[in-house]
Amino acid sequence: MVAEVEQSSHEKSRQPVTHAPKQQTATALQMHPADVLAELCVLLEQYAPNWYSAELHYRVLKATRLPTEVLVELCALLEDYAPTWYTERQRTRGLDVLQTLGLLEEETPEEST
Repeated sequence: MVAEVEQSSHEKSRQPVTHAPKQQTATALQMHPADVLAELCVLLEQYAPNWYSAELHYRVLKATRLPTEVLVELCALLEDYAPTWYTERQRTRGLDVLQTLGLLEEETPEEST
């Protein structure tokens, strides 16, 4: 009997362990890590908790620098050429992100007229 128990437990240990896939929400599947990083960066900059050190601040800036530079360049090109397939929703979203990151000043009503 002991030999049977040992054998069955040994056989179980050789069987591959399978995990049920985690349930992911539709929102999680649509999120990009760079978007999450940018959002968290803005949040940390706004609240500046004590544990958010200068070293971590510079690491975050370094990690977001390249995508941010590319975003600025792409938004500028889209603004300059204004293709018909570039929707107002996409434009607003891009400009809002640049404003949130402090890379673009908000347009005042006098400037838009």
